[in-house]
Amino acid sequence: MQAAASKVDYRHWLYTVIGWDGFLPFITAGVPIGFRLLLPNNAGAITVAAIVLPFASFLLRVDVGESQTARNGCGRAFRSVQYSLFYLGILLLLLIDCMLIIFQLPAGPPLHLTERTCASLLR
Repeated sequence: MQAAASKVDYRHWLYTVIGWDGFLPFITAGVPIGFRLLLPNNAGAITVAAIVLPFASFLLRVDVGESQTARNGCGRAFRSVQYSLFYLGILLLLLIDCMLIIFQLPAGPPLHLTERTCASLLR
């Protein structure tokens, strides 16, 4: 006896895609902008947020995406294809997040490093 096929909830799927692939990059880019507006003289906070947030978003996407893919009702072979495409997609989103952040980093050396400080670190 075959199990009844479950109906796909396309509205939920669309909301999920828009949330994770649409809003999360804006949040990732928006937090450093908020830091720049609220803490204009704190380049360190902006830099840390700009470095940490894309990778935190990536790990969050991996966790949520893996659990959603593991729960779907696809066969083993097709699920492997889904995982491959999923990892490729979140890698591309990570690169987009990083590009958004690069444009927000403060100008000049990070964390107030000077040539003298850098030269002393290399000795």
